[in-house]
Amino acid sequence: MHKKTKSIQKKSFMSKRNVQIQTLTPKYDPREDRIRISINYDSFENRIDFMITRSFILMMYSRFDEYVAKVYKTHLPTAPQSKEQMIQTISNASKTDTTNLELYKQNDELLVTIEFSFIAKNEQTLLKFISDQSEATMVLDKKQLQNIFMLIKSSIPFVAWGISSHI
Repeated sequence: MHKKTKSIQKKSFMSKRNVQIQTLTPKYDPREDRIRISINYDSFENRIDFMITRSFILMMYSRFDEYVAKVYKTHLPTAPQSKEQMIQTISNASKTDTTNLELYKQNDELLVTIEFSFIAKNEQTLLKFISDQSEATMVLDKKQLQNIFMLIKSSIPFVAWGISSHI
């Protein structure tokens, strides 16, 4: 049974495409001045390219830290790490094939909601990235969840955005 504990949300009533997250690749897009999260970057049929604004990133991290503190009784580490260090700590992580990253690029979808649902029986979290067109989901344990958010954080251009790396 899922217990919804946190949601950053905007309502939408149209049918959405649903995919399971197999790979997640965050990258700063200087042209759009946004973070692009490519879900399943090497699968044309299951790829989604979410774009995240600066204001959404700031809100997302405060809500994420609240969720982790409440559910797992811990806090997200604030020390910045390199992407290579983060990739090494995520189980089954591998470097992104940049050729496929560009080859299968989809239309950009603005990320409007992130939901965290705690699964009590196995102490995992169902993570959902939601746009007006699509929804991507993944079940993670505490360490994997923290690593995903640290990986996204490593893509933020802190100086260019004028924000602290200790969000």
